[in-house]
Amino acid sequence: MIRWPDMPISNLITVAALAAGFVIAGCKQPGDEGNRVPVAGTVSFKDGEPLARGTVIFTPDSAKGNTSQHEPRGAIDGGGKYKLSTTPSLHGVSPGWYTVTIVSQAPYDESKSSWDPPWLIDRKYGNRQTSGLAVEVIQNAEPGRFDFQVSK
Repeated sequence: MIRWPDMPISNLITVAALAAGFVIAGCKQPGDEGNRVPVAGTVSFKDGEPLARGTVIFTPDSAKGNTSQHEPRGAIDGGGKYKLSTTPSLHGVSPGWYTVTIVSQAPYDESKSSWDPPWLIDRKYGNRQTSGLAVEVIQNAEPGRFDFQVSK
């Protein structure tokens, strides 16, 4: 038979609570602190036509002080609108500077042999070094801050 150590129950509860706290603290990553800003916008072509599909990706810009370990992203709907999430359970984005990439390709067609479907926008937008897009995420951002225009 297993016996509990000769320790008062209050001490056992304290030790258990401390152990749980260390486990929870050890699981946190930068960007999980809860200081996230809702980020939503529209992606359109220069003539105003919305981009009907794709993904918007925000990559933290460490050169401008953003040390977040997360790369928030969001799908573009048929009207060109998107909304970013840090992870499936963490909506919004940590404040700071981000480089922005936008990936938009035609739907995959199994009847074709290409694993790289045609791009619906200039391919430069899919690379953070060439996209030319950057934005600072701030609290209470003005309307349009997270809207982007792309070219074909």
